[in-house]
Amino acid sequence: MEFQPLTLEHIEIVRPYFGDNESRICDCTVGGTFFWRDYFKTWFAMEEGVLYLKVKDLMGRVAFVCPMGCRDSRPVFKILDYCRERGYVPEFCMVPEENIGKLKEILPDSEVCTDRSWYDYLYLSENIKNLQGRKYSGQRNHINKFSRLYPQWTFEEIGEEDLPRVREFIEDFIRAENEQKNSETLIEGNSKILELIDNYGVYKMCGGMLCVDGSIIGVSFGEVVGDTLFVHIEKADRSYEGSYPVLVREFARRFAVEGVTYINREEDDGDEGLRTSKMSYHPEKLLQKFALRVNQN
Repeated sequence: MEFQPLTLEHIEIVRPYFGDNESRICDCTVGGTFFWRDYFKTWFAMEEGVLYLKVKDLMGRVAFVCPMGCRDSRPVFKILDYCRERGYVPEFCMVPEENIGKLKEILPDSEVCTDRSWYDYLYLSENIKNLQGRKYSGQRNHINKFSRLYPQWTFEEIGEEDLPRVREFIEDFIRAENEQKNSETLIEGNSKILELIDNYGVYKMCGGMLCVDGSIIGVSFGEVVGDTLFVHIEKADRSYEGSYPVLVREFARRFAVEGVTYINREEDDGDEGLRTSKMSYHPEKLLQKFALRVNQN
């Protein structure tokens, strides 16, 4: 296999491989892969109809995403051969729950680990669109207050003509965010939001903006894969009380169209505030992800 760095120029070449995402994890999407391709030093190879992704894990070690485009074990054995030829210890990362058993059978002398901060939050789309019942009373109260305070609010799909305004909002948001906290992942994630805006037609994402009196106060971006809407980006001005619940609901209403049963709002990265917020929307399931590494004897 001949690997090369994954760049934005390759997005259409690899896009078809992300269409069969039965696991519904965000890492097996265009957004999840391309937004973090530089952070994880992602390289790719294509051979016999299979897409292979090679990355650097959080420890800086070479690891592989489960091959895409083939359901049998042959691609896994190709990766094992590749590692053996180059002296790598075989390691797989971001492995969906339904795939870890098969990998463990192939590599019985291996260590499997997982981390709660990696789990994706999967919701029923109807729950997020309607927010019905006592368990969603908090969100409804925030939305009702937002509507009373800002009766002229609108939610609109982002078009090409809106991108300069959206970019200006995101730039202001990033400056304010950087004053409060700063981290490598935050910087990388924000840089990719700007890349998305500047290459909106290339990414082919769906996007929506929440406005008050014509000014943008929140934006969301995502993509639909199969029966799932993946929400990759949610940014809102918290000084407008209730802006986030409104943004969450309206994005779901606009883009979780017929046939979209689930909404994936990605992981919480171990952030307790984010975890509390995402749990408050009552996920249908937490999607576990695993890492597997062969033991060195």
